[in-house]
Amino acid sequence: MMRLGWLALAAAAMMAATVGSAEATPATYTFSGVGAAYVCPSGDCDGATDVSGAFSFVITSDTSLVDTSGSPYFYLRNVDGTFTSGSYSATLTNVTLEANSDPSFENVDFYDHDFLNGLGLSDTALSGYNLLSSIGPITEPSPSGFLTPTFGGGSGFSTTAGDVLYFVSDDTLTFTANVPEPLTLSIVGAGLAGATLILRRKKK
Repeated sequence: MMRLGWLALAAAAMMAATVGSAEATPATYTFSGVGAAYVCPSGDCDGATDVSGAFSFVITSDTSLVDTSGSPYFYLRNVDGTFTSGSYSATLTNVTLEANSDPSFENVDFYDHDFLNGLGLSDTALSGYNLLSSIGPITEPSPSGFLTPTFGGGSGFSTTAGDVLYFVSDDTLTFTANVPEPLTLSIVGAGLAGATLILRRKKK
C-alpha cells in the first residue's frame, strides 16, 4: 500500500509538471478549403497569378504566445503561416489568429498585421475553443458556414517573397470542421483525480 501511495504522488508530480509545460507546447492550426484567390508579385497586380482551387493554411506556433486575457476572444499575434494551393506555396507574415469561444458566435479569423484584411469562419465545434491546442483541418460546408468576404477592399496577406495573397470572394469557399484536439489540461485533470482516488483508498 505504501508503494501505491508513492506511485500516486509521483504520478501527480509528473502531471503537475506537464501542466506547466503544456502552456509552452507547440500547436498547429490547419485550415483547408476550396476558393478563389490570386497572388500579386511584389504588390504588382498586373502580373497576378491565379491560385484558385483547393488550398490550405498551416500555422504552427507556441501556445505560450496565445493571449487569453480577452476571453472569450483569444489571439495569436505576429506569427508566420504557410499557404499552399496546387503547386504554389508561400509563407505568410505577421498573421494574427483570433478565436471567439462565445457559443452565440464561435469563430476563428485570420487577420493581416494591420487588421485591414481578414478571412473568418464559424462552426459550433469551436465553442469554448481558445487556441491552446492544435486544431484542424477546419473546413466549413456551405451554406451553414460563415466566411467574411473581404475587409479593406481585399483579404490580403503579405508573404516572405514580397507578394500579396488576395482572396477574391467567399462564394466558392467550402469548409468542414473537426472538433479541436482535447486540451492536455483535461487529460492531466483526469490523471490527478485517479491519483487522489488511490490515496483515499490507502487511507481507508
